[in-house]
Amino acid sequence: MHASLPGGAFAPTDVDPRAADWSARWDRLWPDAEPSGPSLRTVHPDRWVRFHTLPGAARVAQTPADRARVARIVDELCDAARAASGDGPLLVVGEDWDAADGAGGWTRHLLPGARAWRVADGADAPAYFWVDVDVDVEPVLAAVIDDRAAVLLTDAGMRWGVAPYDGGVDVFLPDAETRAALAERFSAWRSPRPDGL
Repeated sequence: MHASLPGGAFAPTDVDPRAADWSARWDRLWPDAEPSGPSLRTVHPDRWVRFHTLPGAARVAQTPADRARVARIVDELCDAARAASGDGPLLVVGEDWDAADGAGGWTRHLLPGARAWRVADGADAPAYFWVDVDVDVEPVLAAVIDDRAAVLLTDAGMRWGVAPYDGGVDVFLPDAETRAALAERFSAWRSPRPDGL
């Protein structure tokens, strides 16, 4: 594990030696996008599908049953994406920010073995991406449900991505055909909005 700057930032010297390989793979499979739900959704809309995890598109899990439902749907979608796109260890890509952001460090501290990966320029501030392998996803998902973390779950080959948020899940698949099949399979959870949000 590398030392980090305050918040969720890291210095160039902290970047894991494997970062170049991860970035080469990422950039080949997901060109022009960063490993975050909003970026992927914007750049690769034909490979994206959104599922709502709570009835009526609610954004806040109010009860233990709501939280369990969110966790179950994320598990099912990860399993379906793995089956469609490839197996391998689960990678958790955490997005974080520096100390100037009030949320800086939230995600990083949930990933005990996180390795510094890449930095992306954002509209307001840079985003820092960390990678952890085979981490216990339950506390990470609990933080996401409470809107206290931003993560992308993927396989070692980075062929698919599952980006949960506090009211649903954005799923990214290798191609439009695989995306359409998953959207049909879990159609009961699809957003009814024409834009898919």
